[in-house]
Amino acid sequence: MLTILDWTSLTIIMLAGIPHGALDYELIKQRKILKDATFLILYIGLTFLGVVSWLLQPTIALLLFLAITTIHFGRSDPLQFKFNRAKIKLTFWSMLCFQGGVVTVLVPVAKWEFVAPLFEYLGTDAKIFRAMAPSFFLLWVTCGLISLKSLFEDKNYSSFGLTTAMLITAILLPPLLSFAIYFCGLHSFGHYQRGMQYLKRSLKSPSPRLMILTLLAWISMAGLTYVLRFNATIEASVIGGVFILLFALTLPHMLIIDLLLPRIDPYWNPIPKTLLNHTLSKEAEKFR
Repeated sequence: MLTILDWTSLTIIMLAGIPHGALDYELIKQRKILKDATFLILYIGLTFLGVVSWLLQPTIALLLFLAITTIHFGRSDPLQFKFNRAKIKLTFWSMLCFQGGVVTVLVPVAKWEFVAPLFEYLGTDAKIFRAMAPSFFLLWVTCGLISLKSLFEDKNYSSFGLTTAMLITAILLPPLLSFAIYFCGLHSFGHYQRGMQYLKRSLKSPSPRLMILTLLAWISMAGLTYVLRFNATIEASVIGGVFILLFALTLPHMLIIDLLLPRIDPYWNPIPKTLLNHTLSKEAEKFR
């Protein structure tokens, strides 16, 4: 049974987390990458494919969701590790996986007795994740040690403090609330700030298109919840409506933010290639 705090967390995820993805259209339009019709067909098509994939193979879809979410969250640098100071690719990828894994690895492992029923609500086989969890957790801890070592070397104590606070939150608070704080407070708001800065707009002045697309996402989530209601309890249908649609929307969102835009504008690269090449060259010179 979901608690009042769980329902509150789900509401926060829907109201404060979903809107940041509605910027995708604005960002594509700003760069004139795709025509409106092409963008809508691809975006809706990938989202629909995501929903169908989850309904057909929920366990595989969940594992994929956790994997791509780790990468996507990590690339956004929510804990402000400052990727541009990463000395080598190993450090960069460690920072990325450690940050993203706070909610995709640490929360499920630390709060398994609460997370397992949520996975079952989503129609997945929770035993498969539990069997793979030790390997995921060991990798995450290794990435964490490399990341924290780099933070100390760079004297990035503010990020270390923020990381400590988020780790405590992930361990002590209920999983849905931890996810809501991370997803909405660190990732989504940070992306919204960056996107609006890129578009040269005020944070307080979202465009009508952004509001309409957000409303459409909410309607889609409500519709999916209603459809799932025929074969599940109200708790399972709401959890499914929220997280299945999040997975489906993440597919085109990642395609744009993590693959397409970085190839066009360095602004969207987590670490500039020129800087990375320069630091790698300096490292190579030490062995000559």
